[in-house]
Amino acid sequence: MAYGAYMTNAAGCAECHTQVGKGQVIPELMFGGGRDFRYPDGSVVMSSNITPDKDSGIGAWTEEMFIQRFKAYADSTFTPPSVAMGEFNSVMPWTMYGQMEEDDLAAIYAYLKSVKPISNSVVKFTPAIR
Repeated sequence: MAYGAYMTNAAGCAECHTQVGKGQVIPELMFGGGRDFRYPDGSVVMSSNITPDKDSGIGAWTEEMFIQRFKAYADSTFTPPSVAMGEFNSVMPWTMYGQMEEDDLAAIYAYLKSVKPISNSVVKFTPAIR
């Protein structure tokens, strides 16, 4: 568990997957998602809830599902799709994290499954109003 906490911290998961207030992550919402990333065109991407909440987080995910979500981007032939202005574009650096060792991803998964579940259904993308 300690190694999973270490890897989760090293990967910076809380920085993106926790809402902020006055420029600081809100500790009681740790990993609950909903941090907004605003694009210049006015569209907004919200980070996912990665707590073990079964309805809005990763509570229903298996370790294998978690690892494969990252490893899908590890193949050297992966080419990111073209994204036009105003379309959904993830800010998650999937190809970087996809290079992590499976044991490290499993440790992160185990740690995240141990944190307090937070019910927070996130709308992952809001297009710009034109």
